[in-house]
Amino acid sequence: MGQPSSVPSIPRIDTPEQLQQRYTAIVGGYGLSPEESSWFNSVFNLFCVDSEDCNWTLSDATAYFTAIFSREMQQILAPMIPTLYTCLLRLGSVPYQHQPPPQLTRDALRYAVVVLLRRDDHHQSSLTDHDEDSTDQAQQRLDDRFRKLIFRSLAEAIKPQAEITTESVLQSTLEVDDDVFRAVSLVSRHNHRWHSNPKIVTRGPDLPPQLYFQVSGLDIESSIWSHDIWALLRLLLACQLSVAGLGPECFTNYRDDLEEATNCVFQSFVHDQDSTSGISWDSFNRRISLMPNILRGLNRLLAPLIKPPSTQAAPLESQPTDERRSAFINGINSRREPATPPLGRILNLARLSQLCMFLPDTVPIMTVSLLHSVESQSLSLDTIGKNITQDREPLLLLVYGYNNQVGVHSDTIIGFGAFLSRPDGKPCEDPNNPFQFLPVNRVSESALDTGNSSSNHTAWAYSNHSVRIQIHAQDKHFLDAHLDLHEKTRSGAFKIGNKTQLRFDIDIVELYTFGSEFPPRQFSTDEYSSGGLFPEDPFSS
Repeated sequence: MGQPSSVPSIPRIDTPEQLQQRYTAIVGGYGLSPEESSWFNSVFNLFCVDSEDCNWTLSDATAYFTAIFSREMQQILAPMIPTLYTCLLRLGSVPYQHQPPPQLTRDALRYAVVVLLRRDDHHQSSLTDHDEDSTDQAQQRLDDRFRKLIFRSLAEAIKPQAEITTESVLQSTLEVDDDVFRAVSLVSRHNHRWHSNPKIVTRGPDLPPQLYFQVSGLDIESSIWSHDIWALLRLLLACQLSVAGLGPECFTNYRDDLEEATNCVFQSFVHDQDSTSGISWDSFNRRISLMPNILRGLNRLLAPLIKPPSTQAAPLESQPTDERRSAFINGINSRREPATPPLGRILNLARLSQLCMFLPDTVPIMTVSLLHSVESQSLSLDTIGKNITQDREPLLLLVYGYNNQVGVHSDTIIGFGAFLSRPDGKPCEDPNNPFQFLPVNRVSESALDTGNSSSNHTAWAYSNHSVRIQIHAQDKHFLDAHLDLHEKTRSGAFKIGNKTQLRFDIDIVELYTFGSEFPPRQFSTDEYSSGGLFPEDPFSS
């Protein structure tokens, strides 16, 4: 029997464009709560003024981005706005990121926000055939997919998709594109409609087989322009400081520190390749994997889209646009007391933001305080040695020194560090210990070789006026890494396997504390704040 004539049928999906539109609408729908969706629609409408179709143009997006930051921060933001707009266009076009629309639609922006805030992780994990994966393996797959989506949204020199005919599909032996497979699976799962009168469920037409063999078309051999990566890194570092509650004066008083911190992170992307050719996928993937918190700054760009500040109710649609915009801007940029810079010669606010990329994302970083500081002229490691071997509170060890390698200028300043924590009295498991933060971010890449850091743990000891921080590798695939400090010679060494070995003369050694234990990392698909790094997050609940 046919369907009752009063029951509307579900539209057919015959083209990639129709699949993409249905997919982004579904994901965007379940990724936000009703309250968040209501606020999102209000903000979207508030800045949608240049398009007859009520889509966001580049001008609309520029108005939004400049509205959510102070004037001082806008100088850092402005160079990245066109790139951010393109990134949102491509993310909103998943699984066909190579064919973004000319303007940003409501559904596309909502989907991009859901992806960037990791709100779709739970549903994405159910669209794979890896049921045997452990929790860590499942999370790693989600992280891998997230990094790939970000790269494809920023990369240039994208090759156009080859035309695929039905005949060629039937003869094709290519594997199904993973992103397209996920989209088809999700749309097929939601290809039905509930009806209350009469109480029936109708199912839409099956998706044609050729949709499975369409490809996302984004060549992973493309690259991101180096200047875009540099500007993005600076923006992300600044966003972390903004989330910390810093006032506008921070981005004036600490501009040089922010530039230096940006250069250190940027060098980790380009030190082993020609930066003029852009940042390759391999370099991007490896560096982002080693600094998982680096993309948390994106949350500051997106939080105002889905959640109003606690001091502001949703803007009334009946009010004039100018009044609603003014209320929105004032609420987002309400005056906050500037954070107090940490005491110490090594650590400043920009450096603290840089180190957030290494530290566990539950560290209450803005509670950091200096525990002990000693300079080369009076170098004694006794106090530091006792602290790191006896104290069970989380500690951060930072070292400044001068490179004494042959052929290197003796005035080249280098910096190293290690995060020391003993949850339950056991050495911490952290593949990022120890690390170098100046003049380049560098950590052991051994965890990437097997995708499992559980066979590592960081240990530290003090004996004979020397401190050693070391990753003990239980697996032969992992590389030993250690940081040695010697009091008598006032020198140190940083080594990762047999590849990286730096010797230096110690200038300053400082030990910082966070005051108390903190919970283990939790992967939350709901978090869009700074992940607990900054307790003064203006968009926290």
